[in-house]
Amino acid sequence: VDDYWVKYVTASGQTYGEGAWLETVAPGIKYRFNFDTLPLVIYRAATKVFFVGPADGAARSITVGANTYNYTFPLWGERTAGDEVTVPTASFAGKAIRDHLIFRGRYVVLSKDSLVMSETDNIFNFFQDTSTTVLDTDPIDLFTPAEGSSNPSMDWALTTDESILLFSASDQFQVRAADQQVLTPRTAEILKLSSVNINPLLRPKLAGPNILFGTSETGFTGFREYQFINTQNRRLGLNLGGSLSVTSEVPRLVAGSADMWDVSESLDFAVVSSPTDRKTLYVYKYLWSVNENSLQKKQSAWQKWVFDGDVQWAKFYDGRLWLLVSYSDGTYLVSVLASELKSDTAPEFYLDRSISFPECNSDTTTTNDVTATYNSGTNLTTFTLPWAAVTETLAVVRYDNSRSQGTQLGAISSGTSLVCSVVGDWTADKITFGSRYLSKHVFSPPFPPTRDGGKDQTGRLQVLNWQVYHYESGPYSLRVKRLDRAIDTVKTWVLGALNPFSGVLSTGRQRVIVGTRNTNSLVSVESNSIFPFTITGAEWEGAYNDRAQGT
Repeated sequence: VDDYWVKYVTASGQTYGEGAWLETVAPGIKYRFNFDTLPLVIYRAATKVFFVGPADGAARSITVGANTYNYTFPLWGERTAGDEVTVPTASFAGKAIRDHLIFRGRYVVLSKDSLVMSETDNIFNFFQDTSTTVLDTDPIDLFTPAEGSSNPSMDWALTTDESILLFSASDQFQVRAADQQVLTPRTAEILKLSSVNINPLLRPKLAGPNILFGTSETGFTGFREYQFINTQNRRLGLNLGGSLSVTSEVPRLVAGSADMWDVSESLDFAVVSSPTDRKTLYVYKYLWSVNENSLQKKQSAWQKWVFDGDVQWAKFYDGRLWLLVSYSDGTYLVSVLASELKSDTAPEFYLDRSISFPECNSDTTTTNDVTATYNSGTNLTTFTLPWAAVTETLAVVRYDNSRSQGTQLGAISSGTSLVCSVVGDWTADKITFGSRYLSKHVFSPPFPPTRDGGKDQTGRLQVLNWQVYHYESGPYSLRVKRLDRAIDTVKTWVLGALNPFSGVLSTGRQRVIVGTRNTNSLVSVESNSIFPFTITGAEWEGAYNDRAQGT
């Protein structure tokens, strides 16, 4: 039990002489990892200058122009004491590494059914420094608990401020210190939280104070969340099975097995894409209500963004959503800026694939340049766009221009050449180019409320009319689609002069006659205007016949 390996080391460093017995590694055993099969190190020495390689301790240099950059790679720790029993090899050896992260000064590696943490403040060492005792700073090696014949294979690991969450295809676990102690090899433990079939293609992500993760449904992808803070702003910890569905109202929204998504912690919304329809991006938007004593999710809603091209990649970065979208003429990098981050000093137009001219020609990117030419003979201006129009694409004079603010100069539906229909030389003006898109919201069918807040579906509700309230909005339409009727009822809010901008937007309400049963109609608001529209509320009136009471 107390045997360990030592070697005699002389004080002078010579072969013989006075010295001491020091602990060492057993002879003839493997004492280091295969560096080429472990994660690589990426080090940025300067702008656009990177070193990439294994942590093998090698010194390397790169010459870029007249500058030479040097970097010595770190070295993975080796077994320096004991044997394979007293100082065991990390359990991820010989297995594929599924996920990794940094937690409390430790490098955490997830592999199949095990989780291994490095030595504290030495992320490259996974071996104990001594075989005679267990130190609090020693590596931690844990196996996920198996139930019955189940042997869960871990897919993802995610850190919180107090613990690590583990996700397998069918189970979720939490790594924490027993009895709220410091995390050490003696106190670390893995507890099972819930048994939910997750979507292994989607990495769980933080969403404000909660954690969102995808679930696998029959032919669809759902989403659930773990909550950490209650409405009194008190930390809950994770209760067993304490995950709540955020797609319970739209369980069949995301078709297929989604394989791409991202969450913005600063903007409070998430985007999801499924290979069954790359033109559609599903968006989950939520709003937190915060005051001195409480924190709760005030509102949440799902949306669908349908693009003219295929969305290949999505990522939130620096307050924007960045997308790679493939159109018929190529693949483009585009960004979406949240409305709450836009400047109000100069009103903007709501156009897809928007380009601001002439600023686009003076930035560092050349692939978004617009060519402007003026023909004095025809007195017309022609703009050549950097991409081919797929839908109606407009040229509109911006409101920070010195003249003709808000004027639509012309439009095309295909090609890259846009000839202005408004005469004159527009080559020196500030113009926005972009494509129209349809923005639409469909209201849920109305039902009389019950005393417990549910829906009364025992009687018949005849919806008489529907009314919506708008705030600082441009033109929009209120549409009623009825069952078995080919023609919809459409009432459009039409404004007066579109120039200046202050005359475009208005605040008010619009009312439309419905005149049918609540389950036989859908009411929606929609707009493809270049100006915004904001719906602040809606109400309906109807006649209700309670059949259960014979009234």
